[in-house]
Amino acid sequence: MPTTETSAPASTAVSGAWEWRYRNWTRTPGYISVPKDSLPINPYVDSRKKATQLFFEGQRYVDSNGTVTWNLSPQYLYNLNQVMAWDNALIVTAGITEKYYAAVNEATVQALTKASDSKINLAVALAEGRKTVDMLMETATRLFNAYRFFRKGKLKEVYKLLNVDPRKGHKSWLEMKYGWMPLLSDVKGAAEFFAQQHCGRPLRFTVVGKATRDLSYVDNHTISGYGGASILHSQSCFGSIEVKVKAWLEVINPNLSTAQQLGLTNPMLIAWEVVPFSFVFDWFISVGNYLGALTALHGLNVRRSMLATKFIINSESSYPSSSITNSGTTFISGGETLKLHREEYQRAPHPIEPWTLYPPRKEHPLDITKVITSLALFRQLSR
Repeated sequence: MPTTETSAPASTAVSGAWEWRYRNWTRTPGYISVPKDSLPINPYVDSRKKATQLFFEGQRYVDSNGTVTWNLSPQYLYNLNQVMAWDNALIVTAGITEKYYAAVNEATVQALTKASDSKINLAVALAEGRKTVDMLMETATRLFNAYRFFRKGKLKEVYKLLNVDPRKGHKSWLEMKYGWMPLLSDVKGAAEFFAQQHCGRPLRFTVVGKATRDLSYVDNHTISGYGGASILHSQSCFGSIEVKVKAWLEVINPNLSTAQQLGLTNPMLIAWEVVPFSFVFDWFISVGNYLGALTALHGLNVRRSMLATKFIINSESSYPSSSITNSGTTFISGGETLKLHREEYQRAPHPIEPWTLYPPRKEHPLDITKVITSLALFRQLSR
């Protein structure tokens, strides 16, 4: 298990700047002779940190006679171990643990959603078959009548039938978004399914899920310094967490896998899909994807899987210069600033267990399309 570590100066030294790198990895014996698709996932860590602190200007008393007494000479205050302890505590306070596990959960759900390779949910299609037939018949009737009125030159009636009227734009939008688009998606999925049955589904394939989280934390508070001075202490932490889950899968039960692709193995997902306005809830919390992930591995075997994580974080702590005068004596305290930049990459085996997951919360739930859909739904319901 090779390990490399470099730091300058030594980890306990007091200084104004440090650069530190730590790497640790495991090698596979006979790496060259092992088939590529059989290589194990070996742990790997590459951590880089760079810390700096501005020179502390010291503290002093100036009495009414002008006599200067130094309590603390100008110096650097912290060693590297103290800086690292402060930074570790800060990023925990900033919520890095919760954000990390949330990103891992989301990436795993995303990978399982791809693993399910769902082409069409036949059960949901059958449950909503009546609505689909009604939509097709109603649209065909409108187009036929619009054609008749067009031949007679009655353009006003044509506009009404085709929902050209801006007051009916919301109806056309919802019909397109939640009527025609799902129908065309099912047609496309069915075509892909039959083409796959003809050509044969790959017995081995890989899936990848990715997720990111932003880390943002600022804390400003006043503390009582030496000599009774009120000092503003500022701490901040900004960065990002990038997570990738990758799984190597193989089909071990083609019949069960086919049933999964057709949406016939997950009654909970069927029930959720037929709940009115469940898609609105999915904008904020991915219940549908989570339910689909629970049965994604039916007919499949996970040969190996891994979790790769990249952290990029910048932290800062600062105390500005301050002074206070009391009974003719002035206390002066110099300011200080600590800064630390860290980049870390980790890779390790990651067992995929669907029952340990939970519905991912969307970080950015709304976009322009969903805003338009929300307005159209509000108008439709209000009428």
